[in-house]
Amino acid sequence: MIFVVSAGLLFITESWWMSLGILMLLLLADAYIQMYQRKREHDKNNDEQ
Repeated sequence: MIFVVSAGLLFITESWWMSLGILMLLLLADAYIQMYQRKREHDKNNDEQ
């Protein structure tokens, strides 16, 4: 999936550096969303106990 997104960004922007920057921002956003979801699940499990 990352390969497809990378290739698409490279094709659209025609700049390797800009594609790399956008991909890094997407990966960072994905990591923060995962951390947020895990925290919510953890808090929800603690509230039930």
